Amino acid sequence: APPETASPGSRRARRLAEAAATAAPTPPAPPRVSEPGLPVNLFAPARPATAPASPATANRDPLVSSRPAPHHPAPNHPAPNRPGADRTAPDRPAPGEDAAAAPRTLRRSSPDDERHEDPGNLFGDPGRTPGEAPGDDDVPHLPRPRSRGPLLPLLSLLLLTWSATALGNVNGPQLVAGLLAAAAAASPLAAVFALAVAAFAVRGRRWVVTGVATLAGLLPWAFALPYAVPADATTGSVTAVRVLVVNAHDGQADPGDIAAAVREQKVDLLVVTELTSRLAHDLTDSGLDLTGRWVTVPEPDNPLPVRAGLGIWSRLGMSGFTPVPGTRWPAVRAKVDTGHGTLTVIAGHVVPPGLGTSGTWAADLAALHAAAQVPGPVAVLGGLNGTPWNAQFRAAAGGHLRDAGNVLGHGIRPTWPSWLGIPLLPLDHVLVGGRVGVRAMDGATIDGTDHRGLLVTLAVPDGARP
Repeated sequence: APPETASPGSRRARRLAEAAATAAPTPPAPPRVSEPGLPVNLFAPARPATAPASPATANRDPLVSSRPAPHHPAPNHPAPNRPGADRTAPDRPAPGEDAAAAPRTLRRSSPDDERHEDPGNLFGDPGRTPGEAPGDDDVPHLPRPRSRGPLLPLLSLLLLTWSATALGNVNGPQLVAGLLAAAAAASPLAAVFALAVAAFAVRGRRWVVTGVATLAGLLPWAFALPYAVPADATTGSVTAVRVLVVNAHDGQADPGDIAAAVREQKVDLLVVTELTSRLAHDLTDSGLDLTGRWVTVPEPDNPLPVRAGLGIWSRLGMSGFTPVPGTRWPAVRAKVDTGHGTLTVIAGHVVPPGLGTSGTWAADLAALHAAAQVPGPVAVLGGLNGTPWNAQFRAAAGGHLRDAGNVLGHGIRPTWPSWLGIPLLPLDHVLVGGRVGVRAMDGATIDGTDHRGLLVTLAVPDGARP
């Protein structure tokens, strides 16, 4: 029998057409892709592969770009194993063709299309596909900037040379020796510059330069470590003697301040260096309640400079004044009666090291050290113009003598320059020996001078009478 047919306008034909349309599978939408350099819009509706794009739609739909893309020749072979090999990409318009009006058809993309250099990839990685998120290997690791110039090594070596001047006594011409002595006295300041050099060296990963700069900054402070450790306390019965050392700065110190410091601090022994005859007279008029024991000032017919003057005032009895031989400026040795014992004191002012005076400075220190080689309690008082970073000063403060700051263990007490507010260098000293202890150490502000006064409380053993 012939198959059943239905006319096109019948009701049965319409039902058959609707059933056929329902049973037909819907073709999958093509993947959403974009032109190179444009982001993929995952939320835009898919467009049929054969649907042409009108100019208005192309400008509105981010899936279709109106910008001409660079030409990449397509290979003749597929790349099924590469990521994105099944993706599709829109065809490029022909040269001279309007990109907005040309029909846009989708085709299979090639590996060369995918391995283009993404304009959004700032580091120019040609191995990333469009829209692919960068992985750990894609993130560049930029090296830190390194300074390879000779400036940092040169500065570190200069700082190390500066610090090395504190290691020992360098003999040579007076000019060179004076400069080295001055550099050694201020060698702790190298730490400030060494810190800056080390910081730049660390930033540039220059570890050798960092080590040299660190050594240059720490080396001078090794000589200050003993001043942080107190010595053994003096045992037995002792008598406290308060000593004040003042540098009068060519006689310009305020006599009223000196007298007030003596009165307020209950000073027993006062030593004034760079004394002038006028300052000695003014001290008496200012109400100084100490007795002048020994005073020497330059006279008009004396070739000595003004700073060579020296004066000693004491509340305690003194005797046996003897000039110290071998010093350029006057120095004296005497005995102080503490009431329970005797203290030998050596007072003087050492020539400062400088151009042509380093030999005299070292000879003066050696002379004062030799004068202190006596039995029993002894103290060296005055302006020694040396620091713990000078090898000559360490020799003068060696043997049975010790710096008062070293004995006390409370650190170094700088006295110059006072006009900075915070003095930097300890140029005035009190050296003790023969079981003499130190109970306290402080500074005194005196107007008119560039030195701070040095106030030290000594603990003199009783019964010692050399």
